Amino acid sequence: MLRRSTPCRLLASVAAAVFTALVLAGCGQETPTDYSDAVEQNFLTQCVGTDADNEGFDDDEVDELRDECECAYDTFQRELEFDDFKELDTEVRSDLEALPDNVYDQLLRCVVQS
Repeated sequence: MLRRSTPCRLLASVAAAVFTALVLAGCGQETPTDYSDAVEQNFLTQCVGTDADNEGFDDDEVDELRDECECAYDTFQRELEFDDFKELDTEVRSDLEALPDNVYDQLLRCVVQS
């Protein structure tokens, strides 16, 4: 298994990405009210990180994290209403265990399957 593919790494990335996805998708506009291409793009950008964030990791490791982040976003879309996704921002930042069990289990599967 690659060093980057740990449940903790993905969950930490997800916690930061939820907030950023909502804030950046709403920049210059109203706050998003539903899943959209902008919310998804901002989530994935924050979850995967920048080239500087990924310095020291090879392309395969970064690609694996990208796959995990895409799986995580798909999980949110499938398992959570958008309002619940928005509420995760403050909850998950203070306590990763605030994720609903079904979502947490699906995120762990994202790590295992990649």
